[in-house]
Parts: sequence; structure tokens; C-alpha cells
Amino acid sequence: GSGLSYGAERRWGFGADHVLEVEMVLADGTHVKFGPSAWEHAEGYAYPRTTAVAGFCNAKPEAEEGAWVWKACPEGHAIPFMDLWHAVRGGGGGTYGVVTAMTYQLHPARTMQILYGNAQIFGYVATVCPASAAPSAACAEVQAAFLDFFVDVLFNPSNVGLDELTSVNCGHPSIKLDFASLAASMASGGFLFCHDGAAEKVIAAYAAYVNKTALSPTAQQLLAPVLPYWATPFTSAPFRSYVAAVIGGPAMAAGFVPAPVGHMYDSPHPEVDSQARGCWSALVPVEVLRQKSDFVHLVMSVGDAHVIGGRANTSHDQTTAIPAAQRSAGLQKHICGDDVIARALKLFQPHYPPAPKAGVAGGAEINHIAPDGFGPLRNDTAAPCPSSFTHAEREAQCLSYQEFVWGTDGLARLAKIKNTVDPDNVFNCQKCVGYDPAR
Repeated sequence: GSGLSYGAERRWGFGADHVLEVEMVLADGTHVKFGPSAWEHAEGYAYPRTTAVAGFCNAKPEAEEGAWVWKACPEGHAIPFMDLWHAVRGGGGGTYGVVTAMTYQLHPARTMQILYGNAQIFGYVATVCPASAAPSAACAEVQAAFLDFFVDVLFNPSNVGLDELTSVNCGHPSIKLDFASLAASMASGGFLFCHDGAAEKVIAAYAAYVNKTALSPTAQQLLAPVLPYWATPFTSAPFRSYVAAVIGGPAMAAGFVPAPVGHMYDSPHPEVDSQARGCWSALVPVEVLRQKSDFVHLVMSVGDAHVIGGRANTSHDQTTAIPAAQRSAGLQKHICGDDVIARALKLFQPHYPPAPKAGVAGGAEINHIAPDGFGPLRNDTAAPCPSSFTHAEREAQCLSYQEFVWGTDGLARLAKIKNTVDPDNVFNCQKCVGYDPAR
């Protein structure tokens, strides 16, 4: 995921964009540190473009840290620091060496608020419009109007009277906008995280939106018991801390939440198998979300999604390996089932960056990878790799998941860097750049 966050990436960029210096041990044991040494202004970007990277080797790696000596690397031991700077920031973990330290850019602390849905209001709507049944016309109308508001909040804020800063100050790592999840959001930790007063602005904008959005008489009749409160179904509360949320969230859960004694609960909880099996960790383009189509409503209302977008596309130094398809996406979303994946591929791909003639530009996200994940068919990149294929058939007929993440050209560049810094493939991890399944 290259540093997917709880919403901060929408304001400041992905986690990888805030690394200022890297210290790592390469495959041959060389202990190096490196970082940018020259920059230039880049129009339209929040950060300058890195134009040069300087690196040094530790002449006394066996000594205590206080006695380390950083010098120019020995002659004959050329290390491609500019390439490493690209690869280690978004090019996948477990591949190029062992990172031992980083210098990280900090940003001003912000106040944080959590938005919650009213349990009674959304609980009623979830009961009359159950997710388990095909929605009636009235339910579909109510759901579409509700979802369209949040599409605009996150990806076209001026449509609902909000400014861009308010929009990028809101996000969530696992947003759930179905009515049942909104009804349970007080117990689950909220459905949207906002900063610096943005929550109150979103609440006010929703009230204004409801008051000027005309629902059909049938939809109004459906909402009749809660219609007087439909414009004010949200509350907000200050966020205490991440630790408090991790400890307090499970404590408020209705059932027992398992965790090792003496340890905090991890989310998602460790599993023997992957919850993403059979799914594509898709990058949903902002342009598609703005269409507010029936398929967008399906994507926004089933399961959860990681909110991206905002300023992630312009808050970087233009030298990371994070694919343009990820930077220009609005959501990271698990899309499951061959038919639904096929539909999504055809809808999303025209909005990804231009692809090479024989290949793809990306479209998948690495952090939420499924163990059986592959890219689309080699001979038809608009068609998913069939779930009926054996593993051998997938390897022969489908693009690798790595190619689906970094794109054909991006993966080729990363593979070349990998071969330069780790020619013996000491670091060999599944679904990583240079992975050799025979080892």
C-alpha cells in the first residue's frame, strides 16, 4: 500500500512520500544510507522534484552505532542510489535489502474528529432496506442520494458546498456506507475520520443537501418514521488517540474479540487464510466514482473500502515507485467474483494512465493482496484471470500480480534494480519483485 493511512494521505501524500533518508543493509552485507541531495521546483506538486540522491557506506559496521563511519562507497562498488531511492519507496517490501532506519517528515498535529451514524435512524432504514434483499425502487433511491453526497464530499466537494481543504481533511481506512454499518458505527469506531473542524462542516453540508434534494413520494413514505431526522443523522466526537481507539473499540464490541493475553487487538485480526481470497484489491479511479452510476453505488455500499484521492496525486517528489494508477485512485476496494471483476475491469481501465502496447499500466494494490492473486489474462487484459484456472494455468495465461500492481513498464524497471542490488535473489518473497517460486 506504500503507506495507506487513516486519511492523512489525502492531505499529505502516502507514507512513502515522507521518507527523507533510508538506512539499509544490502544483500551483500553493505550497510548504506542515502537520501535526496538536489531538488527542483515542480509546478503543480506540493513537494519539489528530487533530481539527485547521495549515498554513503558504513566503514565500520561492526562497531557500536556511535562509532559508525559514513564514507563514500569504495571504488568498484557502485551502488545505484537514485534507483534504490525509487525502489524502496513503493516498490514492495522484502526485495532490495533490510531497512534498519528511516528519517521521516513530520507534519503539524491536527485535531481529529470521528463521525458516527445514529443507530436508531440508520437501524430503521437498514431494516426496511435489508442488504440481503434486492432493493426496492424507493430503497435504491434513498441509498443513491445518500451515497452521492459522500462521493461529492470526498471527490467533488464543491458540489455540496465544501472546499477542497475540508474534503482532504476527511478520510478513512475502512469506510462502510451501508445502512447497517452506519447504525453500528458508534460501537465500531465511526465511519469517517476528519480533521481541523471538517466533521462539523460535513454534518452541516449534509443537512443542506437533504433539504434541497427532492425525494419521490414513495421514498419519502419509506423514510416517514425517520424523515424529520433524516437531515441530522450524524454526530461527531474528538478522537482521543490511536491506542485508545484500538483498546476501546474491542471493549465496546457486542461479542468477545480474541487477542493474545497482554497484547492489543490487531485489525484485521490474523487469519489462517486471507479474507481477500478470490478478490482483486482494486484501485477505483476518481473519474469513475464521480459518475455515481449503479455500479459505483454497489462499490460504495457493499463491504468496506480505503479512501484515497485528495492530494495523494500531487504530494510527492515524482521519484517513488508508487504507480500512477494508485495515485489517481479514489478508493482501494476488494472486488470479488469473476463476473463483477470483469465488469469493473472494463469500467476502470479506460481511466487508468495509458498502458504500454503489450501490457498494463497497473490497477491493483499490493498491501491487501490475496494469496491467489493474479492480473488479467495475458491475451485480453480486460478479462480477469478465471477463478476456475489451476495455479499452473494462472501462471501461464495470466499476468503476474506484480505486473498488475506496478504496470508492465514499472515492474520492468523495478526488476532491473532488484537484479543490480541483489543478483543472487537473497531476498525472495511471495508476490514481490523478482519472486522465484522454485526457491
